[in-house]
Amino acid sequence: MEDFISYSKIAELLTKALRDELTDEEREVLERWRHEASVHEAFYRRVNTPEFLEEHPQHRFEGEIAEAWGRLYVRHRSRRRRLVAIRWSVAAMVAIVLGGVALWQSGGESRPLSQTLVQEHAVIEPGSRQAELVLGNGRTVKLGEHAQPRLLEVDGAVIKMDEKRLEYREEKEVDRLVFNTLRIPRGGEYSILLSDGTKVFLNAESEMNYPVVFAGGERKVVLKGEAFFEVAEDKARPFVVSTGDFDVRVTGTQFNVRVYPDETPTATLAEGSIRLLKGEHITDLVPGEQARVGAESVEVRKVNLEEAIAWRHDAFSFKQVRLEDLLTELARWYDMEVFYQNTGLKDLHFTAWFKRSSSMKEVVRLLERTQKVKLEVKGKTLIVKPNK
Repeated sequence: MEDFISYSKIAELLTKALRDELTDEEREVLERWRHEASVHEAFYRRVNTPEFLEEHPQHRFEGEIAEAWGRLYVRHRSRRRRLVAIRWSVAAMVAIVLGGVALWQSGGESRPLSQTLVQEHAVIEPGSRQAELVLGNGRTVKLGEHAQPRLLEVDGAVIKMDEKRLEYREEKEVDRLVFNTLRIPRGGEYSILLSDGTKVFLNAESEMNYPVVFAGGERKVVLKGEAFFEVAEDKARPFVVSTGDFDVRVTGTQFNVRVYPDETPTATLAEGSIRLLKGEHITDLVPGEQARVGAESVEVRKVNLEEAIAWRHDAFSFKQVRLEDLLTELARWYDMEVFYQNTGLKDLHFTAWFKRSSSMKEVVRLLERTQKVKLEVKGKTLIVKPNK
């Protein structure tokens, strides 16, 4: 009964939000629910408008979840007109986001939900090479497996683009820096050869800002997300990776930097040496060490490189990792949403290894083999259930 009461309450609060009738206490409860999972926030934004109710005046949802969780009746009044009674299944409201739910109007004729609400035939697939390049003049270029190879000559460099990599070749010295930005979406990865010969491999949901041609006494780039660097040696011009929270300074080496939101930032050294600078903290690493950067301190520990930077070997490697952290990482690569029927499931721990090219069906089979959870795929959403 606990899940039923919980979701019934949320449905009531959503209805009150539409009517602008929430008390301060109710608004706080709704805010907590919205921040529990990304799918909650996505659903809230999609239905929390009078236009949504006007567009869908009377729906009847059916299915296993609807039968389990029951139905809720709500009525919405707008300034201009009074809408007819709307019958919702509480679980079906969530299923709108999850996808794959049929919809019937009062006349009995079936039709699909709009594409903004449901991707009924969407399939969760492994990521692929894809990116967006933002040039110094603001122009954007799509890159990846389906993009046409091309050459551009801009800002003192020749840029070669193909399905595998973006390459910069310095043609002449410059007296001012012109910056480009490479953005990697969810479900993507891409690599770049900078004008100094440094190779950078960017993971899903990442972004790097860098000069077309380096000038002056240092080579500096700005990173969001995750990237692996193979820095071309140049002792006269140190290479600096800035994250906004800390800097990594090197002259020539191989290392990984990971700075996703809501995660502890890390820098992991594979070869050579790096110096990490955060405020007054200066931390030097040797190969096989990882720096975990806190708000006021830096912790250094030994790591297994095959596990710590498994993505560079086309793999996922998890050792006693919380399920929420594991699925957050998978969600970036498979470009999917994750919905937990019970928030307590997030704290279960898993150990697993599989290729990044694995299908979602294979991943589900592997995780379910632990007998800790049941997983269900609906559209582009992975639903996590207790293994009863």
